[in-house]
Amino acid sequence: MKIVTEEMMIPSDTAGIKLFVRNKRRADMTSFSSEKTVLFVAGSTYPASTSFDLPLAGVSWMDHLAGEGYDTWLVDIRGYGNSTRPPEMAVPAPALGGNRRGHALGLPGEEPLAGI
Repeated sequence: MKIVTEEMMIPSDTAGIKLFVRNKRRADMTSFSSEKTVLFVAGSTYPASTSFDLPLAGVSWMDHLAGEGYDTWLVDIRGYGNSTRPPEMAVPAPALGGNRRGHALGLPGEEPLAGI
């Protein structure tokens, strides 16, 4: 079964930040119910595009579900994968007011490590 892939950048709620979205579905299907629609969103560390659409043994999780008749979507959250990286992600953690362990919020009870 042929799988159709579409990719796009959509605006976020923050000026200058766009989110990467990918859709995969069977070529012979043109309408989907909410029960047959899946949205993949990763937390942090890895983008959704590599977490859910990485072919292992020739097929990704998205490919598999699309082949089963699901309308599959993924979104890379801001700063990950192909989505726009916010400027503050380029600032070293200590410059944001955090301690030397990288806690940008300066959590209570967290002391900087000596010699770093």
